Amino acid sequence: MDIHTFMFSLWISMPSWIVVLIFIIIKSIQDKSKGNSNEKWKRIIIGSLATVPLTIVIILFYTLKILYPDGNTVAFSLIFYFINVIPLTLIYVVILWFIEKCIDQVKKLKVLN
Repeated sequence: MDIHTFMFSLWISMPSWIVVLIFIIIKSIQDKSKGNSNEKWKRIIIGSLATVPLTIVIILFYTLKILYPDGNTVAFSLIFYFINVIPLTLIYVVILWFIEKCIDQVKKLKVLN
C-alpha cells in the first residue's frame, strides 16, 4: 500500500472522526456547565478508541481495492462509503451515548448507596 492510498483512506474516514469530536465537544460543554470537567478526558479517550476500528476497516478496504482492482473503483468506493461508513459513524455515536448513559446510571447508583 502506498502513502497516497493511506492518506486517502484517512481522508475518507474523516467524517466519522468529525462527528465523534463534535459529540465529545458537546458533552464536554455540558459537563463544564455542570461543573464536572474530569469526564472530558475519559470521553476523548473513548471517542478516539471508537473511531479506530472504522479507520482500520476503511484502510483495509482500500488496500484490497488496490490488490484486486476489479470494476470501477470510484463508484464502488462511493457505494461503500454511503452504505458502510455513515451508518458505522452513527452506530459509534449511539455507542458513545449509551456509554454516557451507563456512566450516569453507575454514578446515580453510587450516590444512592
